[in-house]
Amino acid sequence: MNKSLCFIICMLFSFALTADFALIIPDKASIYEKTAAEELSLHLRKATGKSIRILAENQANAITARKIYINKTDFARKNQLDFSHLGPEEWLIKAIGKDSLVIGGGFPRGILYGVFEFLEREIGVVWADEHFTYIPENKNYMWKDSLFITGKPSFEFRGTYAYFKHEKNKRITFMARNRENLFTDDVRHPADVEKYGVSRVYGSPRSGAHTFYFYTKDWGENERDCLSLNTKGQRLKAVSPRGPGQVCFTNPRTRDLFEKKLREYIISDRKEVADPRLYPRIYMISHNDNGDYCVCRQCSDFIEKHGASSLLLDFINDLARRIRKDYPDIYIQTTGYAFASKPPESAIRNEPNVISQYAAMGSEFARGNKKLEEERYHSDSMRPLTHSCNARRYAYLKTWSKLGKLAIWDYWVLFEDRRPVPVVFASALAENLKIYHSLGTIGLMAECERPMQTSFYALRLWLGYRLLNNIRLNPDEEINRFMNAYYGKGAPSMRKLLDCMQKHQDSVPGRIGGTWLHDRTDFDSDYIRTVNTLLDEAEKAADSPQAAKHIGFERCHIDLLTLDLARLSGSTASLPLQKIFPRLRKNYYALAETYLNPKKQQGEKNAVDYYIKGFSAIHPPLPPELNLKQEDIVADIFWPEFQQHYWGRLSPDEEAAGGHCLKASAGTTHRKGLQFGFYCNMRKKQIFTSIKDVRKTASNEKYNFYLFPGVTLSQSCYMWAHWTWTLQVDLSPYWRKIPPDTPVDIYLSLKFEGPDYFQGSSKANAVSLDRVIVVKQRTERK
Repeated sequence: MNKSLCFIICMLFSFALTADFALIIPDKASIYEKTAAEELSLHLRKATGKSIRILAENQANAITARKIYINKTDFARKNQLDFSHLGPEEWLIKAIGKDSLVIGGGFPRGILYGVFEFLEREIGVVWADEHFTYIPENKNYMWKDSLFITGKPSFEFRGTYAYFKHEKNKRITFMARNRENLFTDDVRHPADVEKYGVSRVYGSPRSGAHTFYFYTKDWGENERDCLSLNTKGQRLKAVSPRGPGQVCFTNPRTRDLFEKKLREYIISDRKEVADPRLYPRIYMISHNDNGDYCVCRQCSDFIEKHGASSLLLDFINDLARRIRKDYPDIYIQTTGYAFASKPPESAIRNEPNVISQYAAMGSEFARGNKKLEEERYHSDSMRPLTHSCNARRYAYLKTWSKLGKLAIWDYWVLFEDRRPVPVVFASALAENLKIYHSLGTIGLMAECERPMQTSFYALRLWLGYRLLNNIRLNPDEEINRFMNAYYGKGAPSMRKLLDCMQKHQDSVPGRIGGTWLHDRTDFDSDYIRTVNTLLDEAEKAADSPQAAKHIGFERCHIDLLTLDLARLSGSTASLPLQKIFPRLRKNYYALAETYLNPKKQQGEKNAVDYYIKGFSAIHPPLPPELNLKQEDIVADIFWPEFQQHYWGRLSPDEEAAGGHCLKASAGTTHRKGLQFGFYCNMRKKQIFTSIKDVRKTASNEKYNFYLFPGVTLSQSCYMWAHWTWTLQVDLSPYWRKIPPDTPVDIYLSLKFEGPDYFQGSSKANAVSLDRVIVVKQRTERK
């Protein structure tokens, strides 16, 4: 071989082992160590623009580069860095001079968390949402030779129930990078989550609440006495996690059956996991999602003496004692919720292997119902715990914390039936998480759904992740960090927008949840002018397409608020609708495409299209056949105010009032007769129910009015039709227009089509609703 060829080969070999940074992994690296190196390489390369290589340690001496050693390398051991004593999520970052850095952690996620901490602290990375990661340019980055930090998450278990249902890989990656470890049902698919060290925290049957159903679904007649007894003398078997009913807690056979099933779950779960260190540690045993409880003599006597939650905890404690002797590493978790939200009145405490999860539903579930407000839901989830609206909730929480290990089922979102008004939550979220931590809370699961209806949705989710991971962070600094990453040069105006919304929200007396738009006196013309000006400034300053899109998300909620307020006051003529409508459609579409799966995307797009179209729809005149006078009318509702629900969809119809209807056309589901009802959501009970044989009353396949006399509305009432409850119309805004407890007459305009209603019809089966007219009862009319 000539000297020239030899020189070329040597140069090529030398080039192949040259880089700016070398990421050194153990010679027999685990999947977690490989993922840590890949994550570090991806982000460091984008931040610095430097060349980066990942090498096994046996190649480390052959490369010239600054070296970052990943986890259990010989280099770490030679420098007295031992990670074997670290917990599963503990991490360590230490510089060894200017040219070497070690990042390590416990099994299985510690090494990954160490890398994520390094990228956040040293590089400035922000994983803001599923689709957007901010990586600042840092071409000359070099760690300080004094760098040495360690840590672990502030809460042992951290999860959100955000209902992201599309682009699963992006969702999993986003949650893992932000150190969520309660992945609910995603942990059932190990191939998708294994590389991030995610293992099942909760055992079978599920990680969420309401598991009684799964323990009882196989019971037969021989076990009926183990079901809860209701006030009608019935023992109803649950057909879903919603119920009906619960179980009889005092029946010894109930406890035996639960113990048997629990042991089956444990054995089955452990067969599925090769490494004992990854066994599920917590088993959820919590009651079905309803307010029922057993009223048999034994249960009633116990409740009268000690309280309902004491009965539940006595049941769980017994199971915990039985299981502890064979499985000392397992915890049983139950939920203080609904009938069991009030902490035990007796001296009962948790067994050492029991976790009580406190769940305080927001005040929107108790609107106008004094009993629920006082006994169960004296809680405003959008306010800090220290607010007067949360006095009872805070007191309950402190009592639960004294009973033993505490977890929280939290609510970071409003569950309004109607479209919620803009509500901000960052300040309350930060304060509440600090309180939870101070009370010794070991874990938290938060519901944070409804991105289409939630202001600053990405911020509240990200800030929650940040503080669950490190409660010592300064919330204001973290909010600014997010703003700068997410909104670019529009960040200063968006921060002012957040502060403005918070200031106005704080000025509202009482609670936020369950307060309708027409009761929000802070939403005055000055508010609308100020928030729109700030959004204009932010949009003008936006320096990237992503920042402009993110600003547009918040514009959606303000545009909808502006339109709703104008329609409520009858002052729509002054609005620049030709500007607002295209902007709203564009931003709302983008928001749906970011968070929702394709099917739901289309549903939301249709909804905003109908909203815009319905905004200028001409109200039809009163039907002459009903012989009504305008002064008799309490409400005259047509399609712009209808809600699409399940299979009920707004559809064009030339025969309908205003040209559109709400249609239910779910195949052969029309053969049960047509059921109607008026339901009070806050009381969870029927106000009025009727079943009509429309085949006898409908004379044609056209719209006809059907009268429902003597219905008493409530503050959170809606009308439903069809046995699937597919057709729904909100009636709560009209409750205030009549004296309390005053009955009204309600006319529904319905059309029935298809062979299920008319023999020989060639049309598809369908029920269509185009109008609801609420009038004063005839005896009340003047």
